[in-house]
Amino acid sequence: MAASSTGLRLRFLLVTCSVRAPTPPAKVALAVVRGIAGRARTIGNFWADLTRSLVRVFVPLSVLGALVMVAQGAVQNFTGFRTAHTLAGGTQAIPGGPVASMEVIKLLGTNGGSFYGVGGAHPFENPTGFTNMFDLLLVIVLPFAIAFMFGRLIGRRRQGHALVAVMALLFLAHTVVSMQAEAHGNALLPAGVSQVASADNPGGNMEGKELRFGAGGSALMTVGTMGTTAGATDSALDSYTPVGGAGAFVGILLGEVSPGGEGGGLCSMLVFALLAVFVAGLMVGRTPEFLGKKIRGPQMMLVVTYVLTIPTVTLVLGSLSLVVSSGSKAILNRVSTA
Repeated sequence: MAASSTGLRLRFLLVTCSVRAPTPPAKVALAVVRGIAGRARTIGNFWADLTRSLVRVFVPLSVLGALVMVAQGAVQNFTGFRTAHTLAGGTQAIPGGPVASMEVIKLLGTNGGSFYGVGGAHPFENPTGFTNMFDLLLVIVLPFAIAFMFGRLIGRRRQGHALVAVMALLFLAHTVVSMQAEAHGNALLPAGVSQVASADNPGGNMEGKELRFGAGGSALMTVGTMGTTAGATDSALDSYTPVGGAGAFVGILLGEVSPGGEGGGLCSMLVFALLAVFVAGLMVGRTPEFLGKKIRGPQMMLVVTYVLTIPTVTLVLGSLSLVVSSGSKAILNRVSTA
């Protein structure tokens, strides 16, 4: 009984953290939008925004999403492990738990991770092709919705539509390219390896992917989430073709803006918009303005700092990984026998 109550308390703590984790970025985005709109003397109240987002958005969507996942066969119970007798005469412990509810909370909050430790590849938490698509929808729905919210709050819906269009274009570009690359297979594999679709083989480059989703479905979920802050993948990125893997890294290196996380994607897109407006203003010889506000040196210093942060961190840490032993040993998945 003590172990059971401890497990329940731990699960409650994990669920609470998962639900509250995405709310601070969303609140920051709200504050930024209110500041840009300039209609009020304050940028809002954090606790009021936190309560509204939890009660009106995250909790209702989590309940509805969990019901959909359970209807599709995802595990949802509090029984823990169950012992099953295999056809070979042995026994196997089948893990259970509130998988469906935690999966939905994880995806809505773009938290990543997995109840079973394998991302979205485990059949207990991602059992069908429909849930594979539904998982991706849960990841991207709120980032796109926040971009629409931006247009409504500033009173210029076309501005929000423009941001959504750019996000969607970037999302479709790197995702579709990777899907096509994986569906065409790997030309370097031996001729005896069949990569043609058949009754027993989905076709394409199936290394590191789920048979029930196929190369295209696996790439859709995995590469689609690379443009967000989620880590809910259902296939192994190091098994992708060069072009397919490049599509995933494009989403990452753009700063996760297609569509990004809850609030983070919007803020990043606004930074890129400021940069574009500033460059365009210099080209036509006018003082750059965005939504009626002039863009000057101090603002551009912050924009440039943001733009240079990702390549700087990537190059510095990437270079260090090549000179330290633990990083060099991991190249090509080599394992040291020493």
